[in-house]
Amino acid sequence: MKTIILKIKTLVIGLSLISVVGRAQCPSSFSYTLGPTGTATFAGSPASTATNGFKWNFGNGVTSPSNMGPSNQTITYASDGIYVVTATHTVLNSCSNTTSQTITINSAGCNLNASLVAFIMGSPGLVYINNASGNWCSTTTYTLNFGDGSSALTSYPTQAQHTYTSNGTYSVTLTASNGGTCSSSQSTVLTIYNTPCTANSSFNMSPTGTAQIWNAIPAFTGSYSAVQWNWGDGSTSNALFTSHTYSAAGTYSICLTLTAYCGATSTSCYNYAIYRPAGASENMDMVTVNVVHPSTVTGIVSALPDNLLLSITPNPNNGQFRLNVKGLENKNTTMVIYNLVGERIYHSHLETVNGAVVKDLYLDKVSNGVYFIMINNGSKSFTKKIVVNQ
Repeated sequence: MKTIILKIKTLVIGLSLISVVGRAQCPSSFSYTLGPTGTATFAGSPASTATNGFKWNFGNGVTSPSNMGPSNQTITYASDGIYVVTATHTVLNSCSNTTSQTITINSAGCNLNASLVAFIMGSPGLVYINNASGNWCSTTTYTLNFGDGSSALTSYPTQAQHTYTSNGTYSVTLTASNGGTCSSSQSTVLTIYNTPCTANSSFNMSPTGTAQIWNAIPAFTGSYSAVQWNWGDGSTSNALFTSHTYSAAGTYSICLTLTAYCGATSTSCYNYAIYRPAGASENMDMVTVNVVHPSTVTGIVSALPDNLLLSITPNPNNGQFRLNVKGLENKNTTMVIYNLVGERIYHSHLETVNGAVVKDLYLDKVSNGVYFIMINNGSKSFTKKIVVNQ
């Protein structure tokens, strides 16, 4: 029997530890510019070479074909919108970095259409300008140049307001821009006449039919830059339509001061005797004056029509006076006299002849003070203040 001896050679292989490390992050960035017709040009940094390059994702479903593509790219977006653009920069097998930016495309076809409509309001020099532009989007900016050295940003579709302080001819220009190379402008010429610059602060008082409640009716109800009522008792109000209640009897000078947008100022003052009726308790409320728009007072005319004459002679008087009215349109005419707290002290039907009334009156049992004569003619009413001083 043969014995077989196997010689086994042991092969020892030296293993070296291999450390696997992920790609390092290396700095990179990109910039972009927007052009007309929806184009965008991107510039990556650092610039591409044989050993490094960019892969682009433009956010609209389009990507560059290679991981090692060029650093500069130009594409055209088919529609306006907001896009997230991503650039991945790679340096062979050692370095990779991804960065993103959000861009807004709003100039596809550069079809911005600036359009303005300007109209002059009643107040001197006050102009409202409508932004009627087409093909707008949220990122479009609108600039108004008023032609007098001033300008303002506006929005679509709201109005812009401007007051010219001098007479003259002005070219107003509206410019729409997308922040890039796409813009559109339109101009219109305005002729401003501020002369004369006036403010009308006159007002009258009218009874309401409710005791101790009176209406003050201003002659002008338009826009002013400042307004103040001075009630003569140390209190004031800075709104045109307001109200005030007196807490003590006395004679007060009620004043209204108005300042127009063009700078003109007017002040009107009238004296009124405020008192409690005879026998009133100390807790009884005093007279309240409500300032109201003429249109809210049914039938009351705050200013007499040009074709109507209403005169009282003499005024002031001792209770004896002549009423003369001409230009009445209706034969059904009545007269009511109120005291300052709204109490009716006299009522009479007036005979109208050829649209005119002449009547002598004697108020022999009234106290000194202010009274109001109301003439009712058809559906219209007219008031006149008289002062009795016996």
